Amino acid sequence: MENLQYYIALIVVIALGAFIVKKVTGCMIRIVITIIALALLTGILYQLGVLQV
Repeated sequence: MENLQYYIALIVVIALGAFIVKKVTGCMIRIVITIIALALLTGILYQLGVLQV
């Protein structure tokens, strides 16, 4: 019975870990895409002469 509780706890920990990794990864991907989009927009506006450095 002790092993059964161990395996149940292990399955719960793995499921929670996968859920947390999924949430963090999704957030990081959105941040990277936003940074790339802002860099492209800045470059385009600079080329058009709207932004002057």
